[in-house]
Amino acid sequence: MKNSEFKVLAVGMGVAIFTLQGCGGDEDYDDIITMSKKGRLVGEWEYQSGPMDSLDLVYEFEDDHDFAMILTFTYYGEQFYYKESGEWNWEDGKESVEIEMDGSVGKEEYKIIKLTSHELVLEYDGEGIEFEKQ
Repeated sequence: MKNSEFKVLAVGMGVAIFTLQGCGGDEDYDDIITMSKKGRLVGEWEYQSGPMDSLDLVYEFEDDHDFAMILTFTYYGEQFYYKESGEWNWEDGKESVEIEMDGSVGKEEYKIIKLTSHELVLEYDGEGIEFEKQ
């Protein structure tokens, strides 16, 4: 191998190593690479922010496409618990998730803005809704 070929090879390997090391520091990027989209979505998601303030809401996406919405609230000092079940499915090439509640006549589609193993941001009716995985 000639000296000039060795230099080109050494520079190329250095660039590749530098590039790969740069990818390792971003947890969100690592999640996206190592986990499927379904793997990141499945689980319990706690409402953080959106169109309604101080809401104790959990969305639960299950591997078999079952869905649950769990809402707890206090009304005049009494604690209430409400759970509604349904099904979820991918839409628009997994860019959106469609939720149909049991007994409902319609379906609601949520655009996925961000999905990591710990953060979910959806858009519904022009409003952003942020969740954190429990």
